Amino acid sequence: MGLVSERDLINKVLALDCNPTAVYASDIMDKTPSTLPADAFFYEALLTMIKRHDKYILVVENGFPLGVITMGDLTRLRRTSTLSIVSRIESAETTTELSYAAKLIQKVTVNMVSEKAPANEICEVVSELNDLITRRLLVLAEEALDKRGLGLPPLDYCWLTLGSGGRKEQTLSSDQDNALIYAQPTQDQEQQVQEYFLTLANFVVNGLEEAGFPKCQHNIMANNPVWCQSLQGWKNSGNSWIFAPTTESFRKFTIFLDFRAVYGQEKLAQELRDFAHHLFRLAPSILHHMAKDDLQTRVPLGLFKQVILDKKQGHRDEVDIKGSACVHIVDCIRIFAMREGILDTSTLARLYKLVSLEAISTDDAEYYEAAYQSLMMFRIRGNLQKLSKGLVPDNYINPSTLSKRQRTVLRESLIAIDRLQTFTGSNFGVEGYL
Repeated sequence: MGLVSERDLINKVLALDCNPTAVYASDIMDKTPSTLPADAFFYEALLTMIKRHDKYILVVENGFPLGVITMGDLTRLRRTSTLSIVSRIESAETTTELSYAAKLIQKVTVNMVSEKAPANEICEVVSELNDLITRRLLVLAEEALDKRGLGLPPLDYCWLTLGSGGRKEQTLSSDQDNALIYAQPTQDQEQQVQEYFLTLANFVVNGLEEAGFPKCQHNIMANNPVWCQSLQGWKNSGNSWIFAPTTESFRKFTIFLDFRAVYGQEKLAQELRDFAHHLFRLAPSILHHMAKDDLQTRVPLGLFKQVILDKKQGHRDEVDIKGSACVHIVDCIRIFAMREGILDTSTLARLYKLVSLEAISTDDAEYYEAAYQSLMMFRIRGNLQKLSKGLVPDNYINPSTLSKRQRTVLRESLIAIDRLQTFTGSNFGVEGYL
C-alpha cells in the first residue's frame, strides 16, 4: 500500500521527462505514507503533519485505505490554522517574524482547550511548535555567524531542550531550559570551538526571549559554559554529579535527564543518553537520593487530606499547580523509569512503559495519569485566563474560582500524588516510608 501525490507526479515523472505510459504507480508512490485510523482526532492528524512535514495522511481501517486527509482539509477546519503558523515559522528570516509567529501559538491552545483536547496533546502540539521556532533560530544563528566572519559550525553539534521541553510537556508559561553538545575538539581547538558555540547559543537564547520564552532564572541555558560542552565534557559533568553528589547536582542531573535532541547531530545526544543510563547501572543508589530529594516536600494536603493554600504574598489562598503538584509526578515517574532503563522522556510514555514492565499496576497508572492530565489542564486553563487579562501566567490557581466538581478533582489529584510519593519512598528506601 502506498500513496501517490501531485508532488510525486511532478517530481518523479514530469520533471524527469519520463514517458507517463511506462511508469507504474508503484514506481513513484510513497511506500511509507503517514497513516491514521478513521477514529483519530483532528489534532492527531495535525501532530503527524507537523512532525513528518507531510501534506497527506492515509486514513485506514484494518489495513485498508478509506480516504486521504490533506493539509488543505485541516486548514479549512480552522480560522487560525496551526499549519499556517508552521509555514510562518519555517519561512521567517528575522527574530521579529519568529516572535510574531510564536504569539499565534496561544490561539492554537485556546482552540484545543475549547475542543476538549486532552492536556498531553495540547502540550505536545505546543512543544512541537516551540521546537520549530528553535530550529529556525539555529538556522538563522548559523547564517548570522557566517556573515560575521566566524564561519559555519566547526564541529558537529546538537541542540538539546531540557525539562518540560524535553518531555514535550510545555505550556504557555514555559521558560527556557536548553543545552548544547558538540563533538570532541582537539586540545588546541577547545577554547575557540566553545567560544563559537557559546556565541551561537547566545543568538538563539536571545531570540527565544524575544519570541516570548523567558530566560531561565537558574541560568540553565546553552549560552552558559556549564550547559554548552563537548561530549567528553558532558560525560565528566555526569560523573561529578553522580559520584560527588550535592543537592544542587541532583537537581541539575534530574533536569538534564529529560533532554531531547531538537536540531543537529542526534547521534551525539544518543551517545550521551546511553552514558547517562550507564551511570545509573554503576551507581543505582543515586535513585534513593533522587527519591529522598523529591520527598523533601510533599503535596499541599493537610492531615485530613484537605487542600492547603499558599500563604506567600502575591499568591495568598492559591495553589502552585506546577511547583507543588505536577513536579512530584514527573520526579517520581522519572525515578522508576531510570531504574527500569526506560529511554522515553515523556512522563506518560514512561508511565505506560512502567505498566508494560509490571513495575506499576494498571489501576495505579490510570489513577496517576488522570491526576496528571487534570492538573496540567488546570495549569493550561489558568494560564490562558491570566493572559486574557493581561497578567503573567504563573501556574498558580485559586480554588475559590473553581466549580465544586473542579475542586473535588483538584483534591483527588493531589491525593493521587501523595499516594505516588509514598509508593516511591517505600520502593527506594527513603527513611520514614519503609
